[in-house]
Amino acid sequence: GTGAAADTGIRWAIAAGATHLARTDADCLPAPDWTARIRAAFADLDLVAGRLLPRRDEGLPAWQRGVLVGAVGVAGTFGRFRPGNRVAGALGPYVMSAGCNMAITADLYERAGGFPRTRIQDVHEDRALVNAVRPLTTRYGARRDVVVRGSSRRVRAWGLVRTLGWYADHRYRPEHVDIRDHDIRDHDIRDPGTPTRAHPDPDSRGRPPPPPRVGVLVRTSRGADASRAAAGAGRGTGPGVWERRVQLGAHPVAYPLVRSLARVGPVVRVPRVGVVVSDAALVRRVLLDTDAFTKTGPGSPAALWTPVVGPSVLLNMEGPGHAALRRALGELFTPAAVTALCGEVAAPLCAELARRLAAGEAVDLVPVAQRLAGAVIAGLIGLDAATAAGPAFAAATSVTAMVRLARPELTPRQVARGRAALARITAPAATAYRDGDPGTVPGRMRALGLSEREALGAVAAFALTGTETVVSFLPRLVALRHDAGVLDDPDERFDEELRVTVPSPVMLRRVAAPARIGDVAVAPGERVVLATLNAARAHGPYAPGRAHPPELRSLWFGAGPHFCLGMPLALEQARRVMAAVRGAGPVRVVRRRVAHRVLIPAYRELVVTACPT
Repeated sequence: GTGAAADTGIRWAIAAGATHLARTDADCLPAPDWTARIRAAFADLDLVAGRLLPRRDEGLPAWQRGVLVGAVGVAGTFGRFRPGNRVAGALGPYVMSAGCNMAITADLYERAGGFPRTRIQDVHEDRALVNAVRPLTTRYGARRDVVVRGSSRRVRAWGLVRTLGWYADHRYRPEHVDIRDHDIRDHDIRDPGTPTRAHPDPDSRGRPPPPPRVGVLVRTSRGADASRAAAGAGRGTGPGVWERRVQLGAHPVAYPLVRSLARVGPVVRVPRVGVVVSDAALVRRVLLDTDAFTKTGPGSPAALWTPVVGPSVLLNMEGPGHAALRRALGELFTPAAVTALCGEVAAPLCAELARRLAAGEAVDLVPVAQRLAGAVIAGLIGLDAATAAGPAFAAATSVTAMVRLARPELTPRQVARGRAALARITAPAATAYRDGDPGTVPGRMRALGLSEREALGAVAAFALTGTETVVSFLPRLVALRHDAGVLDDPDERFDEELRVTVPSPVMLRRVAAPARIGDVAVAPGERVVLATLNAARAHGPYAPGRAHPPELRSLWFGAGPHFCLGMPLALEQARRVMAAVRGAGPVRVVRRRVAHRVLIPAYRELVVTACPT
């Protein structure tokens, strides 16, 4: 079995004097810098779990490779909570470590008892070794820069669903495990259009690779050149680590899948989802081309929101009607209007935050952000900010909680629930419409000649778009700057924090006319998923002060005629919160929890307190 083979090879290497070992498989393609990355990782870890991606030369469709990458990410997340990985006396959490991409010191291997000498159909020996290590040390962790591409031959022989079942504790158990001997012995698994690579691979005539072997890399010393550049990457303390937890808490399945598609290509067609675009320049091009790509029709944002909020609310409009309404409402979001509104509504709440921090109180920023965002939107739409803040936020979240990426429309029951939830704020807004106050959204829309129903639909739309995104961003902004040690940064544009948090991680469009997105042709009626998250994350980890290239700038707020009208209002709220936090002196995060199963990734709790000086 694989466990016995791996244990035999590693113990032979240890007996020959090896002190550091790495394992891969004969059907895998380690990255050219694989050994160098492992050497660097050994500076901080005694067990290194690398990153596993599918090979690109076996004829597997790009979308299936993306699903496999996403499934690996999901498995690693859920592995932390599954009962089988609860280990008595464990010093740290479970970390998934594929046997074909892992490394370990000889000392730790022997103390842990090594790989169990078992068959793969009986025990996953890599998982067993990780769980044996956990009670012994905290010097183990995952390194995403240690990359190996593994074979997808099981998918070709068994299908995607059965293969996932096999890796999920052998829920699918085939008659034959060595599928190359029994199922695809005479089948050329190379894509004929793929050139031969200078790595261990099927030979130049395209023959299948030999049966699996265990490859062992032996090191006899650490060497003086081991880099410490990756120190702390696996310790779970940096801003990138917490942001990943926030994303996974909201979307434990969708987030890994969307991120995996960026590694497949800039434009990928995914069945039942749409054409997923991950490149910033291409995303911007789609947003600017309103002739070929529209927000209306099946599969577009209008299909989701129009049944709930009505047809005339900006987020589901195109053409001259959209432009006219946008011009009229734009006066509510000028610098002077935003400053006046926040001065009246937000200033007292931020002053209270500053007072509580200065008094040494531990303050949870999540309810502070909820109250602030709800009060500002209430003031904007003509409601009493003191009494309508809570209902505004509650109504928005009750609707957005029903939205899923793979669900192009809401069900009739969900539409009815959404309308009932939003009625709690649209009914009081009817008074503002009848009064005709031009300083409110309903009053402004009445002046344009829109009906009361259309005006109240716009009220609902502003509540949907103007609360949850702000409530998500404000605590994450503070957490990012805290974790990076730059809470006192005076920058008030927040470009880099917005790039990392991505207020609109995904945008939807429908193809209205034949077009091309990069190298992919799209036809009318197709759904386009603009993965703003991938476009933003492609530019690296959080780096305060980073300059953004033109194609990326403010992309999370859209581009062209649909650029976010409420951006100035959101940024003004962020400025006031950060001013209150900075004014309290050194502040530290003392407790945090991520929110689960929400549309916009967020913290459920972020408690901060001022440090004694």
